[in-house]
Amino acid sequence: MLRELLAEVDTLAVRGATDREISGLALDSRRVKPGEAFFALPGVEADGARFAAAAVAAGAAAVFGAPGLDAAALAPATLVEVAEPRLALAQAAGRFHDHPSRSLQLVAVTGTNGKTTTTYLVEAIAVAAGLRAGVIGTTGVRVAGEPRPIAFTTPEAPELEALLADMRAARVACVALEASSHALVQRRTWGLACDACVFTNLTQDHLDYHGTMQDYLDAKLMLFDGRNGGGRPAAAAAYKPCVAVVNADDPHAEDVCAAARRGGMRVRRYGSPAAVGERDGVALTGITPRPAGLALRLSDHDDVGTREHVIELPMLGRYNAWNAAAAFTAARALGLDGATAARGLEQSHGVPGRLE
Repeated sequence: MLRELLAEVDTLAVRGATDREISGLALDSRRVKPGEAFFALPGVEADGARFAAAAVAAGAAAVFGAPGLDAAALAPATLVEVAEPRLALAQAAGRFHDHPSRSLQLVAVTGTNGKTTTTYLVEAIAVAAGLRAGVIGTTGVRVAGEPRPIAFTTPEAPELEALLADMRAARVACVALEASSHALVQRRTWGLACDACVFTNLTQDHLDYHGTMQDYLDAKLMLFDGRNGGGRPAAAAAYKPCVAVVNADDPHAEDVCAAARRGGMRVRRYGSPAAVGERDGVALTGITPRPAGLALRLSDHDDVGTREHVIELPMLGRYNAWNAAAAFTAARALGLDGATAARGLEQSHGVPGRLE
C-alpha cells in the first residue's frame, strides 16, 4: 500500500490517493509495469522528470519526484514530492522489502582497492563458521555459493534490497557487500543496517565523477558518519551497533575514525604494528612470502587482551595481507572467534579472475 511506503519516506507534499496498492518500484519509464511507483531520478544526461508522463501512461500508480511536476498532467497517478528522489527511492525500497538487512549480519566494504577480495574473504570466514553466506560486488552476486550476474558493483536500491530479501529467504546469515563511492553518493545503500563497515584505503580514482580527492573521500565517509541511514532513527528498536574497521596505514585513517565516532560506531583498526599500536584492533606482526601465498601473524588486541594467530593465506601479494586483516577484523566484529576467522582465511580460494 502506498501509505505504508510514505510512512518511511521524507515527503514534501502528496497529491492524490494514498490507498493504492503498489506492486513494485521503478526508475526506468520504459520498464514500468501497471501498479508500480515510478521514481523520477536526476541523471547525468537526462532528468527522470521528463519521463514521468510516459511512466503514468505505462500504468504507474504513483510518481515520486522533486517539486515542479504537474499533478494534473500526471493524473490519475498520485504525485509525491520529495526533496531528494534518490533518498526517497532507498527509503521506499527498504520498506517495500521489509528491511532485510536487519535480519542479516551485514559487512559493507568501501575503499579504492581491495573491496572485492575483502568481501570474498569475509564469505570464506563465514562458511568456515558454518554459516550460509552471500556476496554482492564487482564480480556479481553469490547467494549461498550460487552465482548471479548484476549490472553494477553496488546495485540500485530496489535491486539491492530485493537481493538481500532473497538472501534472507534462502537462510543466508552473513552478507559481504561492496559499497562503492558512486553508490554511497547516489543513496543506493541508504538505510542498510550494517554490523561492520570496512575502509580499505583511498587512492586516486573516479575523479571524473567526484571531481576532487576531498569529494571522493567525503563520499567514502558517508558510510561511517551517519549519512548512510543505518536503519535509524525511524526504527530505533531495530538499530544494530556497528563497528568501523579501518586500515590504520592509510593516510586518511583518522578522518574515517573521526567520521565513525560521529556516526556512533566503535572503531577497530587493522594494519602494521606501528599504525595500530596497542589500540583496539588487529596488527600484522608478521608477513612472510611463501611459494603458494603468505604466512601471516596477526595480533588481535581488545579489552580482554591480545591473542596471536598464525595463518597460511593461499594468496599472493603483500597487499593481500591487509585484505586478510580487514576480513579478520570484520569477522571479529561480527562476534566470530579468531580461530574460526583464521581457518576461514586459510580455506579461502581468492577472487575469480584475480591472479589466476
